[in-house]
Amino acid sequence: MRLSNLKPWLIVLGLLLGFVATTLPANAQVMKTSTHKHLQGGRFQVHCNAAVVHLNGTQVPTITCPKPASAGSVGGGKMSASLPNIGADDNCNQAGELRIWWDESYSGWEICFTGTGFTNMTDYCAWGWLYGEYGCWNWNDSATSYRAECTDGHFYTDTNGNGSYDYFSLNSSNYLFGTGNMSNVPNDSLSSIQIAYSASSC
Repeated sequence: MRLSNLKPWLIVLGLLLGFVATTLPANAQVMKTSTHKHLQGGRFQVHCNAAVVHLNGTQVPTITCPKPASAGSVGGGKMSASLPNIGADDNCNQAGELRIWWDESYSGWEICFTGTGFTNMTDYCAWGWLYGEYGCWNWNDSATSYRAECTDGHFYTDTNGNGSYDYFSLNSSNYLFGTGNMSNVPNDSLSSIQIAYSASSC
């Protein structure tokens, strides 16, 4: 096609683009969809530091917030945050709890579990900045270290107790999933938890 034949079409296209530009509000923003699979929220979203989840057997868990969310730098490992988030501080000390951290060596976002029962990590998320985006980051396939006090049970790589699993015992810990006593549950693969026993002291 000759260039002279394209000119009318180029003029029409230019007019249309100019019309769209002048009719959009000055503060209009283009919606952006995150490409990160973890920025999907969760069934239970609690905007606090170090949320404590009490499992109630087959009933809906009870979630408490020992410390309201507060601004503060958390940094380190896989995350970078300066806004309220779940678990940036070491504030979910509860008797007989299972503590899980986002990063290795017991650091980063934290979520804690008490009571007995079964739960999927897909139900929970951590609020904060990650990969340059702010939102509620799903705990599924995100855990890196844990510490079990007066609790024991199983970790699973898939939801609903499926996939590979490892047993965690009373007063056990691991700074990095996939090593030592957690060889069957690699780093960033935890999807569900079963707590069979929990006590305030042991």
